[in-house]
Amino acid sequence: MKNKKIVIAMTSMLIAAGSVMPAYAQERVTPYDFETYAESTDANYVLDYDSIASWVTGGYIGNDASGSPVVMGLDDTGENAIIIFGDNSDMTAVSFVGEITYEGDFATITDVASSLALTFGVKQVSDDTIELDMGDVGSAAIQAAAPETVLETIKTAIDYYRHVA
Repeated sequence: MKNKKIVIAMTSMLIAAGSVMPAYAQERVTPYDFETYAESTDANYVLDYDSIASWVTGGYIGNDASGSPVVMGLDDTGENAIIIFGDNSDMTAVSFVGEITYEGDFATITDVASSLALTFGVKQVSDDTIELDMGDVGSAAIQAAAPETVLETIKTAIDYYRHVA
């Protein structure tokens, strides 16, 4: 029952942020095809913005405890997500793109490129803000944002950070 509350809360925040189901979303769109859109070379993880932009319909933007940026984009079903953690100290970023699942107060994003998974606690702080708790790694407060803002932030993260995972 708790995971339904998280999905409802996240969906409500996306709707409040102006998320609208685009025409292309009538057919299921996968986050991206690893063979086509992502490659790993010299420890730099490459993300394809155009592919990601084709399915992100809303999301959240905020900062972790150190002040570094965090952006999370979701599709209209809440079944696929991208999360990017930037590190301003060395301009690197870690990202996970893939299916998001919910269990109780926790969400897990399994990266389609690496098969690695990130599990984090999700706590609704206010109508438009959630806190992500990653245990010893830290936490982040992120606020619902309009789809255009989320996509612009993802593009900036892709363009200006060196993606190491």
